[in-house]
Amino acid sequence: MASMLPASEANKIFGWIHGGLDKAVFAKDIDSIMEKRCLACHDGSNPHIPHLGGTTTSWRPRNWMKGSIYLPW
Repeated sequence: MASMLPASEANKIFGWIHGGLDKAVFAKDIDSIMEKRCLACHDGSNPHIPHLGGTTTSWRPRNWMKGSIYLPW
């Protein structure tokens, strides 16, 4: 991830994770970063990298247990 994200965006994601995965922070800061930087590769088409998708109609994480992040909401 470090080579794919600018440090400022990576820091926002790590801050969000360490801050307790707040839903409002996700909507405000993280959602757009994920859309822009992550989902082109983490869309489930490559079995060698984590799939960040939640459903077939929306990537919004509903079932994120595939890796180190679980979002309870």
